[in-house]
Amino acid sequence: MEISKESFSTIVSKATLVQIITITLTYLSPFLIAYFTGGFWIKEKTFTEQAEVKFQYRFIALLEGETNTYISSSYESINQIYSNEYRPSVRTITELDTNEDGINDLLELSIFISGIPIDTITNIKLILLFNSTLSAYSKLKLESLAYLESYNAKKSSELNFDGEIQFVQREKLREKITYNGYSYQLLNESNIDLEALNLDKIMRDYNSREYSTRLITDFVSWKNTLAEGFRINAHIRYAPFTISYVPAFWEQFKWGWIQYICSLIPFIYVFKRIKIFIFENQLVPTISMNITQKLKSS
Repeated sequence: MEISKESFSTIVSKATLVQIITITLTYLSPFLIAYFTGGFWIKEKTFTEQAEVKFQYRFIALLEGETNTYISSSYESINQIYSNEYRPSVRTITELDTNEDGINDLLELSIFISGIPIDTITNIKLILLFNSTLSAYSKLKLESLAYLESYNAKKSSELNFDGEIQFVQREKLREKITYNGYSYQLLNESNIDLEALNLDKIMRDYNSREYSTRLITDFVSWKNTLAEGFRINAHIRYAPFTISYVPAFWEQFKWGWIQYICSLIPFIYVFKRIKIFIFENQLVPTISMNITQKLKSS
């Protein structure tokens, strides 16, 4: 036989009020803790994805010396508009899949621009255009670019740099949405004017987009080769994109439920002990009775 002690009271009593207060605090306290410690729901999460990045074989190079400026590009319209400053180029392009996952992650690029006097360049601005595609969480296609500007006080004829392309976003992605508004041509070759060739304006407009990429350089070095022409050697990695997104409802619910249960368990124990203490010590009037229960034989 097992004897347990139970407390009884009328519906309208102090004991009933204690019961209501303890039950309310037991189940409400986890919400209050979540609210004052950063919120109950996850508003943002991040993940990484190896985007499919492809070089478009398009570029614009602006080379500046003390007295002359030279332009070389893959756009015939630009080359014709700036025929006096234009210099032809030869490109060697290799895209590699270094980790053999089926997606290219490295660009090795060499651009040799002929017709430039020996060691006369002190500043260079370079734009490389890419197509980038994300598909793991949401579908996002964008024409993206890498921009490099470098200055060297000493006149040179070769530039070498190493860097990686990173993803930049001003708005969080949402689940299973296709974003089609970012694959338009950043430079429309059929409608190029002098204003469109303002590299500062191109970059300003590009950086104002919700989704873009940027080139982060690890090192840049200039060399004197004592030869005519100017050479650009680039080693660019396609780094995995770090992406921020808004979790879907069920993902938020799953995390919120786990938080609530973990916070609720200790409150159930604490307030149960508080009620036992109050009723056993008659801090509020109750009728206590010993209840006899027959133990089940195994």
